[in-house]
Amino acid sequence: MYVQVLGEEIDVLRQIATEIKDFLATVDGVHDVSDSFMEGKDEIRVITDEDRTALYGLSVDSIGRAVRTAMDGTVVATVQEEDEDIDVRVRYLPEYRRNLDDVASLRISTTSGDLVPLGSIASLRRTRGYGRIDRESRERVISVSADVDTEVITSVEANALVAEQFMDVSERYPGYFLDFAGEAEETDESMSSLFKAFAIALLVIYAILGAIFRSFAQPFVVLFAIPFSLIGVVTGFFIMGESLTFMSLFGVIALTGVVVNDSLLLVHFINEARARGVPLVHAVALSAKRRFRPVMLTTLSTIAGVLPLSLVSTGQAAWLSPMAKAIVWGLSVSTVLTLLLVPALYLINEDLRQWVGRLLGRASEADAQA
Repeated sequence: MYVQVLGEEIDVLRQIATEIKDFLATVDGVHDVSDSFMEGKDEIRVITDEDRTALYGLSVDSIGRAVRTAMDGTVVATVQEEDEDIDVRVRYLPEYRRNLDDVASLRISTTSGDLVPLGSIASLRRTRGYGRIDRESRERVISVSADVDTEVITSVEANALVAEQFMDVSERYPGYFLDFAGEAEETDESMSSLFKAFAIALLVIYAILGAIFRSFAQPFVVLFAIPFSLIGVVTGFFIMGESLTFMSLFGVIALTGVVVNDSLLLVHFINEARARGVPLVHAVALSAKRRFRPVMLTTLSTIAGVLPLSLVSTGQAAWLSPMAKAIVWGLSVSTVLTLLLVPALYLINEDLRQWVGRLLGRASEADAQA
């Protein structure tokens, strides 16, 4: 699971992230909870006194340059030795910049030329710096992540629990909010790409079938077998009590090719029989009888090939198991429906084609008479 805490102050973000981690530690099935915050090295923060700095004509920028010159140094010259340029850097000796008192005693030059100690115009505080600061949508962010035991709880369910528990976080911490979009956006992008690929595949299949049958309507008879397979997939996963996953949708796409092939065998046989002069109804009945064996052999051989994979529940192969299950259940149901409904759809398509032809014919006669 994955949740982002967004806001301005890092300390407040850490406090909210800690509350979320403490809550997740009490949720069954959630483990290895962590956040993205990284502590940096010790640092000294200089907090200037506006009144005293204004009195000496100093600004935050001028004080910062003076401190940087003392600590890090300033390059005042460059000496060339053979083929190498060596910078001459001026800064305080190490013994004068070791601790907080040394920094407080740094002399800052005022506009009048006087030197004042840094400690007299600013307060110094030793703190822990930040290893890195992440941003999302121009907001500072700390991400909280955890692993989940899918047999106990899913990532979506864990996110829902966090959202419910911390629904008032914006009220308790104005300007701060939670965002679960990180994982959801990746899932949406993956699903969007999957559906786009599926739509392109359907268009390509339709174009090929249209070229084979030389018809705009008959490819739809073949493609109607795809919803039949979806019925099998949904029913099968419901019987098993499992959820449709991303990999099972891959199985649906793979299933499309086999289902279309079975339906194609029937329609192609009907067209060949009619080309030999066999009456329409007889050709349809004959195709269901003659193509029964090839369709069943195609289905059974495919199911037998992926069935072992669908039964795997452990190891790396278990990741592909939902895809195999989708193929097995989809083919099992769609084959029966294809043998029964595709011939019926073919007859319906022919009735509609004849009805449209008669309708257009009557319209042409009426135009001629007019």
